[in-house]
Amino acid sequence: MKKNRYITLSIVLLCLLVALAGGVRLFRYYLPHEGPTDALYEKYKDNPQVKASLLHDFRVNDTLAVDALLLEASTDSAWCALLLDFGMPEEMITDYISNRDFFMGEGRSSIIRIFINKYNPKERVPVADTNGWLTIGSFEKKSLSVFLTGEYSVKEIINKKEIKKLKFKNQKDEKVL
Repeated sequence: MKKNRYITLSIVLLCLLVALAGGVRLFRYYLPHEGPTDALYEKYKDNPQVKASLLHDFRVNDTLAVDALLLEASTDSAWCALLLDFGMPEEMITDYISNRDFFMGEGRSSIIRIFINKYNPKERVPVADTNGWLTIGSFEKKSLSVFLTGEYSVKEIINKKEIKKLKFKNQKDEKVL
């Protein structure tokens, strides 16, 4: 009788531990995070002209996942404001307004890649700076993807993969037209 109680109690405790471990992992997505990610997301989450999505464990490839913030402007004015918020020079925005075709075309002009200071998105930092986040923008989609990692090797992998994906999509879309 005592042995059965011990086995039952052990099984119940084991189940509780498994449930607790799974719950902690599950609720990570629902509990608020603290730090620069929050400030950036909070700035845009209620903006009706910018769709903000905070993705946890965004899959870069089979073995790599990082948190990412995706920002997509619905209008040209919102896109220009977003670019200004991320430190783009006003001259570039003026060029974009006057010559959209150049920025929407194939090649380097349709995609931007910057490394922002995670505490101040207007400030540029070197790629190796651990306080720097890789940000990739698409003029065609009016979107910015901020990858929330400071690790140099991870930023390089993301950079190559995401730029290639955007360029391939642009070339594929042009062939369809």
